[in-house]
Amino acid sequence: PCDRLMAPELIACWVTVEKIEVPKSRSEARNTSDTPSILPHAPTGGQPRGFYRPAPGQKQGVEDPAAEHSGGRSVLLRLQQALLPSRLPDIDGLPVTARYLPGSAPDRLGGDWYDVVPLEGGAVALVVGDVAGGDVTATALMGQLSSAVRAYAVEGHPPAVVVTRANEFHLGLGTGRIATLAYAMVHPAERIITVVRAGHVPPLLSAPDAEPCFLDGVGGPPLGVRHGQVWRESTTQLPPGS
Repeated sequence: PCDRLMAPELIACWVTVEKIEVPKSRSEARNTSDTPSILPHAPTGGQPRGFYRPAPGQKQGVEDPAAEHSGGRSVLLRLQQALLPSRLPDIDGLPVTARYLPGSAPDRLGGDWYDVVPLEGGAVALVVGDVAGGDVTATALMGQLSSAVRAYAVEGHPPAVVVTRANEFHLGLGTGRIATLAYAMVHPAERIITVVRAGHVPPLLSAPDAEPCFLDGVGGPPLGVRHGQVWRESTTQLPPGS
């Protein structure tokens, strides 16, 4: 059923929670993951080239070595990269990594973004979004929308309110473009995740001794369709070690 839910060649970026733990210290949080780290070299097998955002302490880099010496391609990748988080935060009990892979040509700009936002009380927001279009306008709108989503999250709003406000903000820009958004608020200690989806593919959950599955609860339309749209939340209790 996975191939009916999303096309791999269209996926541009994702945020990976390596493993949910409840360690005693921040140093343990960095050492409890049993997921292999993303390797800082070009992938094999004809995968799209791009860049990744490593966990704290890992080296950041461009996955296509040739991109560093290819003028325009390098500039475009660096521009896209500059609009994304400069580093990922340390979250107790929730090691995270992020990776960006262009869905087509490696030198094509787009409106895809991700973010990891620490919240009060030990919670964290995991965000992945995409503004329609593969051009500079989409990239500029991505920068505006991602900043707005982060601001609403830091203000302490529930996930559904964050997405609803982001929709009104996006419509207020008057661009006529739609955007998709997946917003997940995670409480690592309680192992609770609350997801709101605005036209975006659902998060993928991998739990010990179980097949990976999508958290494909209640969804909703993309951002930018109409004013007054309200999204619903889906909350899940996660097994230990997910």
